[in-house]
Amino acid sequence: MGFKKVAQINILDTESQTTPPVTPTEDTYSTENPFVFPVTENETVVLEAERSKLTNTGDANEQWKLEIKDNADWASQNKFVNSLNANDYIEIPYKAEAAGTYEVKVFFRSGDPNNKLVWSDEGGNITEGEKAAGSSDSNTTKTETFDLIIINPGEGAWKFTGPASKSPQLDKFEITLKEKTEAGSKKHKKGKEHHKKRKNTIDNKFL
Repeated sequence: MGFKKVAQINILDTESQTTPPVTPTEDTYSTENPFVFPVTENETVVLEAERSKLTNTGDANEQWKLEIKDNADWASQNKFVNSLNANDYIEIPYKAEAAGTYEVKVFFRSGDPNNKLVWSDEGGNITEGEKAAGSSDSNTTKTETFDLIIINPGEGAWKFTGPASKSPQLDKFEITLKEKTEAGSKKHKKGKEHHKKRKNTIDNKFL
């Protein structure tokens, strides 16, 4: 009984239904210290998921809160993002100097084959998208690869929001600039059209 009382005190320490963003480490990505996308074709840089800004949207009684877990020998820095549940989100402030197509390889663990990643960028530089990222074996690290299109160079916040089927435990992203895109080119226009079409589709869901 004593243990239950302590747990209740900790939970009630949350004053509102939506908890504020969590700062997991001292080197969390920020507007002053953004993640910088590669600028040279075939260059690869690593984005550590645990350096993201975390926002948990569950209520005070939520069992699995969005958090950073450490002491994980399977993760690159022994840390990973855990419990990215429905409507929770992580944000990566970024700086992108080159428009183009980037190949993203994500490293994760999952115990649910329905898990997936859903991303957006309110600034409109990065096209929205989603990628299945699930597994039935939670003890094995998996990878998935997808293309990310940046239609405009600039700064912003790359946002991953947990869907109804939730997202997996996230370790890191290896990001490679596959091909630069010049403004006004066919690929640039195609990327902007894709972004506009997908944004309209998402907006219509809330009408």
